[in-house]
Amino acid sequence: MGINRSIDALQEPLAQAARWFLTRCSEEHIPVLVIETNRTQAVQDAYYAQGRKPITEVNTLRKKAGLYLIKERENRVITKARISTHTGGRALDICLEIAGKPGFL
Repeated sequence: MGINRSIDALQEPLAQAARWFLTRCSEEHIPVLVIETNRTQAVQDAYYAQGRKPITEVNTLRKKAGLYLIKERENRVITKARISTHTGGRALDICLEIAGKPGFL
């Protein structure tokens, strides 16, 4: 469980489009990272609980989903969706890579 970053976990034609995009980024020397692809409902439930439930409950859900535990200050809303297109491999998150880390602007 946990976070899935595999393009192979995506449905077609999204997987094909993602491979094309990543190849083009590489050719243009644009460093990007795949943050997440297919997501289990357990992971989505843990994400949805963040900022809505007490930290102990959030971390229980995160542990069950195979995610790392977070601190109280990190317990903030990160999604509005109870059901996500990530579940079933119909979405992916990509960001720039800056100094070897995700570069969120």
